[in-house]
This record gives sequence, structure tokens and C-alpha cells, in this order.
Amino acid sequence: LKRCDFYLTKHDFYIEYTGMSNIEYFKVKYEEKKEFCLKNGINCLFSSNIEEIKNKIKELYENKSDIK
Repeated sequence: LKRCDFYLTKHDFYIEYTGMSNIEYFKVKYEEKKEFCLKNGINCLFSSNIEEIKNKIKELYENKSDIK
């Protein structure tokens, strides 16, 4: 996989913080990564919104099926 900012091993989930998407070079790279993930069935979130990222992590780790 192309590098992403975070990988949640327990959930096989990638997170890419797209904080520099206003710069064309990075915007293109983010789109390439998104396309790669979609093409290969990779679970991922691309976002420049920190709250959205935090909420997704919380959602993944508060899933009742994770409680043993």
C-alpha cells in the first residue's frame, strides 16, 4: 500500500489526513491513494477534518464486538 498517515492494525483500517489538499501536488497524491484503496478493497478514510478522524477512530474502537 502507498503510505498513509495512520494504520489501525486491529481493524485493518487506514487513515490519511488530507490537510494539504489545497496544494495541487498533494491533492493529486490523495486522489491517487483514494483510487488505489477503492480499487483494492482497502478500508480507509481520507479527511482534513480532525473531528471526523477522531469520530471514526472512536466508532471503530467502541464497537461492541470489540469488547471481550
